[in-house]
Amino acid sequence: MRAVLDAASERIDERFKDEPIIQLAIHDTVGGTYRKLGILDKAEHHLKEALRLLEELHGREHQDTGFAINNLGVLYNDQHRYEEALPLLQEALEINIAHGGELEPRTPRTMNNIATAFAGLGRYDEALEISKRGLELRRKIYGNKHIETTRAIGSLAHALGMLGKHDEALPLYREGLALNRELVGEDHPDTIIDMSNFGLFLTNLGRFDEARPLFEEAVERGTRVLGESHPSVIAFIHNLGGNYSDLGDTEKAVEMYHRALDILIEKGDGDGASAASIMNSLAAAYSDLGNLDRALQYAQEVVRVRTELRGEDHPDVIVARHNLGNMYRKAGRYDEAEALLGETRDEFARVFDDKHIRTLLAGSNLGAVLIEKAQFERAEELLSDVVSKAEVALPNHWVTALSRARLGAAFCGLEEFKKAESLLLLSYEQLVEIHSASHRNPQQCADYLVRLYHAWERPAEAKTWREKGTPEL
Repeated sequence: MRAVLDAASERIDERFKDEPIIQLAIHDTVGGTYRKLGILDKAEHHLKEALRLLEELHGREHQDTGFAINNLGVLYNDQHRYEEALPLLQEALEINIAHGGELEPRTPRTMNNIATAFAGLGRYDEALEISKRGLELRRKIYGNKHIETTRAIGSLAHALGMLGKHDEALPLYREGLALNRELVGEDHPDTIIDMSNFGLFLTNLGRFDEARPLFEEAVERGTRVLGESHPSVIAFIHNLGGNYSDLGDTEKAVEMYHRALDILIEKGDGDGASAASIMNSLAAAYSDLGNLDRALQYAQEVVRVRTELRGEDHPDVIVARHNLGNMYRKAGRYDEAEALLGETRDEFARVFDDKHIRTLLAGSNLGAVLIEKAQFERAEELLSDVVSKAEVALPNHWVTALSRARLGAAFCGLEEFKKAESLLLLSYEQLVEIHSASHRNPQQCADYLVRLYHAWERPAEAKTWREKGTPEL
């Protein structure tokens, strides 16, 4: 297929130089096919040519031109070029509404594409608003059982999940995946993508065992249907690696991450957004394996790449800077860690709110730094605030349990040993249930228990917990 496309694309303008309508049709078809195959750089040239020809034939305001503008915007979404995608998609929406109104089928489809761009830019409230409108229109146009409706359901579920509205998002994820399995089958790309997206959502809820089969099925079906080098399949492999990490198999996670990154490098895309995401996971995994030098190298590279791609104020850049701060914490560089984690906590609160998972995790990690600096009163005040908010926003989540463990460690430093013991034992039980006993989070809690029983002069219990913990926090 690739060889046929490459050969055909080289001769389009030469063979049909006096027949612009034929040129247009071929550029549009070849560009769309390259995009479906995940060959996005080749797709861009042909979709731009199709748009140029339509403008020459019909002008910028024609409905067919608007459709070509939408196609180019969708490609930029695929490439994570959201700042370029958004104005194109908004223009396409205006053109389509002017010609066909809101109930013309392309209108809600373009709304869905705009929601993707908003989400990519971290503008989740706007993504939610347009996703809701897009789903309303698709239900009116197609009814409840149609693939276009399931796509809108997925867009709305994603926006709700990113805003922390998990109770509203969960039934939509289930509905969308079930409908896709029924309507287009389990090997359709939309169904496979929904499997992975649902797995990611369950991961955000700390439900890792439920996510595993979804990730495995997405990798298996995606590799068979789309090919391993397809951008979506690379993402599926990365997601499965994350699940191995979440369930404590860090070496297997590293294997999956390198598999995904190697595919990108072979494609010549080792310095893009997808590569940065994988390098971010590799930084965390190497940290878990005790290779902090390599972990810091990856974390610093992620900050560099994402800043170049997105600009300093983008949520993805804030996440990368937070992760680097947390890596400094693990490396014992506490002053650098405190500065970065404090900054990113404030930035997350501004971009999201003070109860969002990212804000709470940044506060929890900052509390852990204060514990290591023996600033126990500051740590207790901060972590008490984090835990009180997390217990409401994320009652059964690992972030809540880990933050509670760290609060226990702060009480230990204040020599309030009974209060510390109660919090730490509860947290350890919850973290083992969520992850496994070998995962870094319950091990960190076990390490805090060792410290507690040493300070409390209970050496037998300290010895018991030392066997469950790790030498590094």
